Amino acid sequence: METLVEIVEEIRANYVTRDYLEERLSHFATKEDLERVNQGLRNWVLTVVLSCTALQFAVQYAIFQLYVHAH
Repeated sequence: METLVEIVEEIRANYVTRDYLEERLSHFATKEDLERVNQGLRNWVLTVVLSCTALQFAVQYAIFQLYVHAH
């Protein structure tokens, strides 16, 4: 069985400071970062959908105009 001194020495050897943890974990995304990315993706998808819809209407209108003027 370990003595109290050995246990304390082991705890001190394995002790990690808050500054060390913050330095090591600083490259991970925070919850706010993930929410911003999620919102950005939603905005991007909405923009693509609206752009494709507008393009579809423009093409349909152009084809309709060609049809009307052809007859």
